[in-house]
Amino acid sequence: MSQLSESVPILYGRDSEGNLRHIDSVTNGEACGCLCPCPSCAQPLIARNNGSKRIHHFAHKRGTCAWSAEYIISVLAADILQKHHYMSFPELNYFDRIKGRIVAISQAKTLKVASATTKELSGRGAPEVMLTCGGNTKLRQFVLVISLLHPVSDAQLERLKSSGLDAIAFDLRSLLSRKKRELGKHFDRANVLAGFQEISFIADVLRDESGSCFEWLINAKRDDIDQINREDLTIWLIEEERRRDAEEKERERKRAQFEAVRAEERARRLQEEEKVRVEEERRLREQAERDAIRMRELVNQQQAQARDSFGRRWIKCEICGEVKLENEFQSYGGIDRINLGCCYECLRKSRVCGIQSSNQ
Repeated sequence: MSQLSESVPILYGRDSEGNLRHIDSVTNGEACGCLCPCPSCAQPLIARNNGSKRIHHFAHKRGTCAWSAEYIISVLAADILQKHHYMSFPELNYFDRIKGRIVAISQAKTLKVASATTKELSGRGAPEVMLTCGGNTKLRQFVLVISLLHPVSDAQLERLKSSGLDAIAFDLRSLLSRKKRELGKHFDRANVLAGFQEISFIADVLRDESGSCFEWLINAKRDDIDQINREDLTIWLIEEERRRDAEEKERERKRAQFEAVRAEERARRLQEEEKVRVEEERRLREQAERDAIRMRELVNQQQAQARDSFGRRWIKCEICGEVKLENEFQSYGGIDRINLGCCYECLRKSRVCGIQSSNQ
């Protein structure tokens, strides 16, 4: 069943004998007698090869076929490889999850092709190219997938994997995008797509040692290394977690040790401060006691104010005879009684006594 979604000019049609015919080798118009080479389409073609401005190409008589160009390139690639016997393979690499970078497994290389045929493996609209590479003693098979307009879907990739063969994508989509960037406003999509079907172009790309149009879709060696890397990553992550846990525990131990030292220093400082405070209180108490003794003597003279070593003024109560600080006195001072007065306590008692005698 053909897909009629993309308009792609094609350079080859299939004649009545089943052979591919280039556009310039057939009669113009419907007289070319060619059909679309893609078996799922196989509709009549019209040759347009007498113009001088537009590229020569085949056009479908009814609509278009999305797979015809990829079908043609697949068949031509198989024929070229069968005749020229050599193909360039891309670099094989994998992403090292531990190192966080791409690591090369093997460099790009050119291998000898013993045989090349087309075969439908993935269910795509164009066949894959089956390659047998190597010398007479050691042969290996590969699958070459032509990709021009259609990327390989996940389902198609699974079918390819079931073949058990390594697969390479001949990815012309990336080259199409590159051409568009390079040519800019001069980009002629139809002309570029037609050029991709030229035998000389396909041959050059297949022999390009840089492998710029190739990428590995499936590679058992890469998958094995990748699986080992995944397992190593799992082990590394477990070990890394253990290492982080150990580091965190060590940090916690050091923090606890540091806090214990700080708490000990704090306690020692508080103890020293308390000792200083107690000593200072003792000193002040003793000083106050000495001052009290001295003040009891000083208040008996009335020529100068009685002040202690702290500058506080002391007064002697004329009623109770006690020596107290000036803030405990109602009144004090005067001529010949500078250090004498009446304290609040005696004043309060005298008032209470006065009230009681009046009540009696």
